[in-house]
Amino acid sequence: MSAKYDQIEDALEHLHDTEYLGRHALASNDAVLRPLAHGDTPDSSHARGAAMNKLLRDMIAQVRREQPQAVKRARCYGDLLHFCYIDREKNALVAQRLEWKVRSFYRHRKKAILLVTEKLNALEPDAPTTLPS
Repeated sequence: MSAKYDQIEDALEHLHDTEYLGRHALASNDAVLRPLAHGDTPDSSHARGAAMNKLLRDMIAQVRREQPQAVKRARCYGDLLHFCYIDREKNALVAQRLEWKVRSFYRHRKKAILLVTEKLNALEPDAPTTLPS
């Protein structure tokens, strides 16, 4: 199942709610279900939500590690995702912390979420990336 930008954004906004994530449209994604098939954890809404939470956190960490140190704005995409969705900081505070204007922040957040969307879709060999409109 191909992940769409809006689905990723919604899942990130509910990152700390495993019950919600377990019922989310992306909970049936192979990248979420694959770890459950190989473990001792029964397939339940809570288990899918926990697996989805871990997958999204891992992708945020991956974006943080992969961004080139030389490009300040690009390097900040991983930080932006971490501050917004893991630390749950307010958007204006994150923009200030990253030294962006608030309008620029939203443009960069969209690009950062698109990176996560592309990474999730890359785990699905036949799924094309769906760009935001």
